[in-house]
Amino acid sequence: MDFLGTLNNLKTGITEIIKEINSLKNIHTITLTQLPTYMESVIALQNSIENLYSILIFEIPPQHELRLVLLKTLDIEINSLSKILKYCLNWHDNLTSNACCYVYRIKTIIVDQPTSIEKKLTIGFEKIIPLIKDMIKLEHDILGTAIRIKHPILKRAWVNVGGNQLNDNDISVNMLSQSLYVMLKKEENGNLKREEYCKKMIENFIRYIDTLAGTSSDSRISITELCEFKTTPENSLSVKALLGIVKQPNDEIFKQINIPFESPVKINHTHPILETKFRGYGCDWPTQVACEFVVPNISTEDSSDELTFFGINVICNAIDQGFGGTGHAQVRFQVNEEASIPAFSIWRDKVPDNIYKFTIGPDKVKIGDTVKIWLACPPWNAWCMTLNSIKASAVFA
Repeated sequence: MDFLGTLNNLKTGITEIIKEINSLKNIHTITLTQLPTYMESVIALQNSIENLYSILIFEIPPQHELRLVLLKTLDIEINSLSKILKYCLNWHDNLTSNACCYVYRIKTIIVDQPTSIEKKLTIGFEKIIPLIKDMIKLEHDILGTAIRIKHPILKRAWVNVGGNQLNDNDISVNMLSQSLYVMLKKEENGNLKREEYCKKMIENFIRYIDTLAGTSSDSRISITELCEFKTTPENSLSVKALLGIVKQPNDEIFKQINIPFESPVKINHTHPILETKFRGYGCDWPTQVACEFVVPNISTEDSSDELTFFGINVICNAIDQGFGGTGHAQVRFQVNEEASIPAFSIWRDKVPDNIYKFTIGPDKVKIGDTVKIWLACPPWNAWCMTLNSIKASAVFA
């Protein structure tokens, strides 16, 4: 009986050893096969959190405040998983480190059997995986279609418009303008020294965005157009950086620019395509340079204070053919050898006096740059456009 008992104990012991060895093999399998999948899930979780953080760091929209419960639950489980991973890593180091003696390794396996380590890992990830799905759903609910927008400021402007725009692909220029204006005002602690200047910069920026996706200006800003805007570290820092506002101007000082312009300059649908650096709608239309000028500096004698350059104000008198369609013929500006940018399209029904104004911001032009004014005419029969006059002034403050 003692013999059978001893044999049974050995049998049980060997079974346990095999079980633990299999657990070691399972841990190895988890490391090689399951861990990469877990890693991808955690990275997806990290991306979702960073997306939301870039939006909610400024304020949490009231309609999403209750979602904070999910984030707190996730925070608890993430901390728990972190402790488990650190514990398992320490256990692994105790088994594999050359500094550990054989007896210490045996003690490590006895105190923390491989089966318990395997179980800890499995339970830890099983708790996280459902929360990752909830987190990704939360990201989609809060960001909606804006999840596709790469630029952090434009993404926040879209979300701040209201609702979640889950199925919307565009918004009105007025809504985006209002969102950027409110964000800029909050960024400046509610103090916009020159509101009209700030509004003008927002208007110019949105006018530029409105044609980036290859369609004419339609008073709607699409997700595709926002995605076409180039994101850089410099223009992603703030709303001011996005709009090219170095600082808010106090009193503005203008220096008139002498533009060598022989009016009128006319172009029609038969002109050649001269400019190869156009972007967006009208990039392959007949073109012609109407004039060019160099951005001047201002004499320090004009003011005892240090002056900052705030861009170029331009005013034009322009018309299209005067019948049929309208809203397509374009005036563009080009700084040095950069791609030309739409300044405005001619709308004879919306602008009956034919007077158009636009600003080239300090993010696009600096003192000493050469600016060219281009005309771009639709290549359709009977279409033409004329620039009757143009004036420009450099703005300092």
